[in-house]
Amino acid sequence: MMRDEFAPASRLRSDRMERFTASLMALLRSSAEHHGTRDYEVKMGVEWTGDEPLIIETIDNVGYPYDGGSIPLHRYAPVMASVRTDVGESDFLDQVRDLATDAVNQGGIQYLQAIKARE
Repeated sequence: MMRDEFAPASRLRSDRMERFTASLMALLRSSAEHHGTRDYEVKMGVEWTGDEPLIIETIDNVGYPYDGGSIPLHRYAPVMASVRTDVGESDFLDQVRDLATDAVNQGGIQYLQAIKARE
């Protein structure tokens, strides 16, 4: 995942985790269409450098980084999901949201910023 080049290596914005998740899932779906497969097991993790715990930060109502609800992580446990690529767009987007939510929840972030909420 890409991080802000000006932020410490132990800080990761939740919207970037979401965008990475959405890109990974789009690549997975495209690959599935090409190869004719439909079921995948996805495992996604985060590694960082330094001795500081990982802080997943979100943004406040004005758009500034906010880590008030973040949980410092000394280890990020990979999130896993069984993904079906042969479902409709709405169901596939639900899988994207679920995986992204699992990824950011570990750091104490409750709400997605970059991926649109269910309607």
